[in-house]
Amino acid sequence: MAHHLTEMHKSHYWGFAAELTVDFAIMYLVMYTMNNSLSDFHFNLDNVYMTLMMVASIVVVMLIAMHSMFPAQRLNCAIIAVSRHRVHRQLCLRALHNPKSFGCHPDEAAMPDAELAVLCR
Repeated sequence: MAHHLTEMHKSHYWGFAAELTVDFAIMYLVMYTMNNSLSDFHFNLDNVYMTLMMVASIVVVMLIAMHSMFPAQRLNCAIIAVSRHRVHRQLCLRALHNPKSFGCHPDEAAMPDAELAVLCR
């Protein structure tokens, strides 16, 4: 019986991964709802990062809210830690290499690289 529950919970985690993939696609496309036509659509890496931030937040909320479906606490903690860390690190690297993409004027982006690197750890 315990083996059956384990398989059932594994399927919940695979379903969770599939749902997050669909959530990512929908949220990414919703960012382009203000476009008038397909010719206005241009790939924007910043939108990918913004979508990842939203999905990473959903990971935390869903794992906490539906804890009975996801009983593996160590796995849950690992999923949360990886999702938050990876997204935070990618955004920091993006800011480090392209401050203008975060609305900073090049002259106003006065934070030294070393200081930003410390924040991105």
